[in-house]
Amino acid sequence: MGKQFKFGVLLAVALLFSIVSVACRMDNQSFNIGVLQWSENIEIFNQTYESFIAGLNDKGYKLGVNLKIAYKNVEQNEIVAIKTVQKMISDKIDLIVALGGGSCIASLKATEGKEVPIVCSVGSDLRYINIMKNYYNSGKNITGISMKIPLREQFLMIKKVLPKLQKLGILYCAEMPQMVALGRKAIALAPEFGWTPLPVFISKNELPQLEKVIKTLTSKIDAIYISVDPILLEPENLKKIIRVCDENRTPVITGTKESVEAGALMALHCDFSEIGRQTAHIVSQVLKKVDINRIPITEPTITILSLNLKKAQQLSIQIDHNIILQAENIFD
Repeated sequence: MGKQFKFGVLLAVALLFSIVSVACRMDNQSFNIGVLQWSENIEIFNQTYESFIAGLNDKGYKLGVNLKIAYKNVEQNEIVAIKTVQKMISDKIDLIVALGGGSCIASLKATEGKEVPIVCSVGSDLRYINIMKNYYNSGKNITGISMKIPLREQFLMIKKVLPKLQKLGILYCAEMPQMVALGRKAIALAPEFGWTPLPVFISKNELPQLEKVIKTLTSKIDAIYISVDPILLEPENLKKIIRVCDENRTPVITGTKESVEAGALMALHCDFSEIGRQTAHIVSQVLKKVDINRIPITEPTITILSLNLKKAQQLSIQIDHNIILQAENIFD
């Protein structure tokens, strides 16, 4: 009886030691994340990345302690993006965080046939480009957060700011599948608000003619709408668009605070710092071995209105006082 008791005690101690050892190994586990950023020239990507790192830190994933980040900015080059992801895979990263729709598409191409999880952020609704089947199951090794503010919500706000609008120019870059899909949705929705849509697709090869394209468009429209297009919202391109539109007294409507500060009239947009923290939450779930296919797409939790009252005054646009009170960012 004494021997059996001693054996039982030893067995219990051994089992307890085993459990503690496993727990310690889990606590000491280190993770290697690859981050593919589509552009550093557009501030929303930088904001998202910085808050993403801060969000991971808040959740206990600390750089240099239990976290390594392999970061690469590909500056809108899909070939570089694909090669970068392939190298990340060979370096045995645990998952890929794709910042931007272009990064997301490139990551999918580079990981085809592999089981590397991908978390997309700062991109349009992933369903627009057939990446996700629905919000609850991607059918692929991918999930993420959309920066998409519903078009209907954006158009409702445009209607309030510009109640006399009749002809809406819709400008988007043909190089980006998600922008093309979003542009087509905008074209289909505009008539519901009593607007005539005048869409213009522009390719990268046509960018040297951007000012000419905008000048021709402004002669036919009352306002121009540009979504969060990473090519058209590059500072130099946006500057050209706003300059020509100002010369022709045409308000510009976009999807970022920075573009409104740069001279666009208005934007209804998400909080990109919050997008970064939401991305960190999804990544922490994946690192905890939650099935990525069961992590639904997350949508922005915060919607912000930005208005440029100085531009409104320059263009003789009177904005209802109640609308101004709703704006979180006012530039005057």
